[in-house]
Amino acid sequence: MKALDRVSQKTILIIGIGGAGCQFISHSVKNSLISDMETIAMDTNAKTFERCVYIKKLQLGPTVGRVKGSGGDPEFGKMAAEVSAEEITALVKGSDTIYIIVGGGDGTGGAASVVAHIAKLEGVSRVVAFVQLPFKFSGVEQQQKAKTVVEDLRKVADCVIALPNDMLDGEGIVKSVIVPEGIAVSLGERFVVGNELKELSDHSGKANERLMQLVKLDDAIIREKVADPGLARFEQALTSGKDLWVGLGAGVGNRGGFEALVRALNSPVIQGKDIQQSENVLIHMIYGEGGKPFRVEEFSKMVEGFIGVKKEIRVIQKLEPALGMRIYLSMVGC
Repeated sequence: MKALDRVSQKTILIIGIGGAGCQFISHSVKNSLISDMETIAMDTNAKTFERCVYIKKLQLGPTVGRVKGSGGDPEFGKMAAEVSAEEITALVKGSDTIYIIVGGGDGTGGAASVVAHIAKLEGVSRVVAFVQLPFKFSGVEQQQKAKTVVEDLRKVADCVIALPNDMLDGEGIVKSVIVPEGIAVSLGERFVVGNELKELSDHSGKANERLMQLVKLDDAIIREKVADPGLARFEQALTSGKDLWVGLGAGVGNRGGFEALVRALNSPVIQGKDIQQSENVLIHMIYGEGGKPFRVEEFSKMVEGFIGVKKEIRVIQKLEPALGMRIYLSMVGC
């Protein structure tokens, strides 16, 4: 198992587009989840900015005639971004990597491909888009809008990762998991760690926190592959979206690392293959000053107990003091 350290610093910009994207930016800023990255919220509806917290914001297409945003029309969202192309250009210029967060069923989502195209024209080396797909109950029209947003983004962005809201909002539900030390853990509405019973929080920010984990996972892979070229296989897997398993988990305090690992193993957001069948595994953990991460040796024993010993396992850990007692863990298998 390899432990990796961070390398060169680059300019990272996260752009939240439309209602879902702006909610992501607002939640992340308020909860100090992305304090090491620049953020911009973009929407066609100016009222969005009144309800949320942003550091930078841009109303798209303020002169094109609609008071209440895109009206659910992706073509209007695209046109609004084209009208604001000069402002978008000024905001993206100089960035090394840009992450776009957008809701596929949102009319303003049509602006995402325009923003990605402008970013590439300005020489941004990597543009990654995370598209939140509508819930299954949303209907055919919403699903079709999302499909169009994804297809348009794939023409211009370096990587497009489409994530169903059903997966982002869910929590892995299993009857029980037995960890190597013999401690039983139950997940669902409640879970047990040792003799301590805790309630699972199902707050509205769960999807936003999982998106944040994916952003930081991709960022870590790109940064660290200079020192470890073997990480390129994980970059390729995320880009293709095939033969890939991704699990996300979170925990708090002294047992936070353990809780996050168990939840990640039981909360896959991408399940193109079984984690047990993955030959290569990457674990990325970020933790606050009050969170307790694992030592690499502890990770090795615990992960091998879950998924088998015949794996190439890499670990990247990073301290982010603003997270306080929180720990976030992402696991990728390919």
